[in-house]
Amino acid sequence: MIKRFLGNASLTEQTAAFTPITGWDMMERLGVGYTFANTTEARAWPWEESKHIGWDTESAWGQPLIEQWHFQSIAVKGFDSYRMCVSWTPHMDDNYIIDKAWLDRIQQLVDWALDAGLKVILNTHHEEEIYQAIRDNNYAEAKTRLTAIWSQVAERFRDYPETLVFETMNEANFLEHYGSDKGSWLGANAYEQNLLIDSVNKLNKDALDIIRKSGGYNDKRVVMLSVPGAQAWTIPFMNIPDDDLYIMLGAFGYQGAFINDENIKIIQSLLDKDIGFVNKEDKPGGIHRDESEDLLKYTERHFGELAAMGIPSFWFGGCASKEDETHSFLNRVTGEWVYQSYLEALFAAYGR
Repeated sequence: MIKRFLGNASLTEQTAAFTPITGWDMMERLGVGYTFANTTEARAWPWEESKHIGWDTESAWGQPLIEQWHFQSIAVKGFDSYRMCVSWTPHMDDNYIIDKAWLDRIQQLVDWALDAGLKVILNTHHEEEIYQAIRDNNYAEAKTRLTAIWSQVAERFRDYPETLVFETMNEANFLEHYGSDKGSWLGANAYEQNLLIDSVNKLNKDALDIIRKSGGYNDKRVVMLSVPGAQAWTIPFMNIPDDDLYIMLGAFGYQGAFINDENIKIIQSLLDKDIGFVNKEDKPGGIHRDESEDLLKYTERHFGELAAMGIPSFWFGGCASKEDETHSFLNRVTGEWVYQSYLEALFAAYGR
C-alpha cells in the first residue's frame, strides 16, 4: 500500500512494493501521458513576487484545483501516465525548506494518480531562481537550490513504487521569462550556450546523487534527466551518468521539434545505447492554436513517428474550455472531453 496523505493526520508506515525496472523498460511503459498544465507549476510573474505558502499557486493561472476524479477520468479514457509539473521555490522559506502543506498536497496528487493506475513523473518546474543563478554564472547557488528541493522531495517519496519517476529539471534555459526577446532557448551567444550546457550537466549529476543517497527505493528509481533547453539537438552535449541503467532523457516536441532528419538521428543514437527517451511536453503546433485540418494531420504524423520509435509522449493540456489553451482534452470543471479528433489521432498513433 502506498503511503497516504490523510489530511492533517500522520502518514502511515506502510510502504508500497518496488520492482526495479530500467529506464528503457519505463520508456516502453509510459505510453501516452497527460499533464494538467498551468496548475501545480503555476506561479506569479515577475518571479520575485511569487512567494506563496499553501495551495494558492495551484489556481494562480486560472485553473481549477485538481480533484481525484480528474486522474480517474484520464485513466479510463486510455492515458497511461501523468507528468506532474511542480514549482517548489514559491513554497520554500529563506532556508530552502519546502512548506509542509505544499509537500502534503503534492503527495496527495501523486497518490491519486497512482491509485488511478497511472505511472507518474514528478519534476521541478519553473524554478526560475535556479535558472537565474545559471545565467549569473553562480553554479553554487543553483546547486544549493536544486539539491535542497530534491533532498526533501526524494526523502518524502523514497518508499513509493517504481511507477513513480523523478525528473531533475524541466527546461533550464536563458529566457528570463516567457515572452522574452532573448532570441533562443539556449541564449544569444556561444558563451551562454556553453555555460548552460556545462551547468545542466553538473546539476543533473548533483540532483541524481541526492536522489540515489536519499534511501528507500531511490537507489534504483528511474530518474529522467533534463537536456539543456529541453531541446533534442542538445542531447550530444549531455554527460550521461554511470548509472545509465535507471535513467532516461526528456525533451519537448513542440512545433514538430523531433520530426526532422537530424533530430531523429540524434534520438535514435540515444536509443541505440538502450537509454530511454521521453517526449515530455507536446501538442499540435505549440500551445495556443485553433483547430485545423493541417494541425490534425500534424498530430497524426508527428506522434505516429514517435510511436514507431517507441517513444512515449505527454500531452500538455489545461482545463479544455474554449477560453483556455486549445487542444486540452479534459474540461476539469464539467468533465467534458473536447477536441476529440486530436485525441483520436493521438491514440491511433499509439495503436489504441
